[in-house]
Amino acid sequence: MSKRLTRRQELIFLLFVIGLLILAIVLLPRLLPAPTGSGTGAAGAPTGTTTPQLAAGATVPAQPTAAPLPTLDPATASRCRDQVKGFISQLDPVVSAWVDARKAAGRAPQEQLAGQVDKLLAVRQQAHALAVPSCAEAAYLSLLDSMDHTIEAYRGFVNELPDEAIQGELQKANQSFTRYVGEIDQLR
Repeated sequence: MSKRLTRRQELIFLLFVIGLLILAIVLLPRLLPAPTGSGTGAAGAPTGTTTPQLAAGATVPAQPTAAPLPTLDPATASRCRDQVKGFISQLDPVVSAWVDARKAAGRAPQEQLAGQVDKLLAVRQQAHALAVPSCAEAAYLSLLDSMDHTIEAYRGFVNELPDEAIQGELQKANQSFTRYVGEIDQLR
C-alpha cells in the first residue's frame, strides 16, 4: 500500500508550514537581542553599528508582486510609536491567537476544516473590533487582508475548490501578512 500524499494533503501541509513561517516572522524579532550601538540620535534613533535585525519577509520567498514598504521618517515614526503602543499591546495577543488558529487549521483533517474556519473567523472578528490609531491603519488593513485571504483558502479546502484557486488565496495571504509585519515593525 502506497503512503503517497494527495495534492490536498500536500496543500494542507503547505498551509501548516506557512503558518510556522509566519510564527517565526512574528516571534523571531522579539527573540533577537536588542540593537546595540554607540548612542542614539534624533528622535531616539540608534547611531553607530547595530545588531542585524530580521528584515520583513527575510524568511519568506520573494513575491514578484510585492511592493517595497515606504519607510517612515524618524520624526513621524517616533510620533506614531507613541500613538500605537497601547494598540500593539492589544493586537499582539490577537495575532498570536491567529497564528495558533491557522496552525490548528493546517493540521486539521478535511472533515474538521469547517470548524477551524469558524475559529479563524472568530479571531478575525477580535481583530476587527479593535480601535485603530491612524498611524497603524495600513498595518492593520494588511493584517485583515491576510486574514480574509487565509479564510478564503480554507473555505476553498472545505468546498473542494481547485488547488490553483486555493494556492492563489494563500499567496495573497502571505503577501499581506509579510506587508503587515514590515509595517507594524516600523511602529514598534
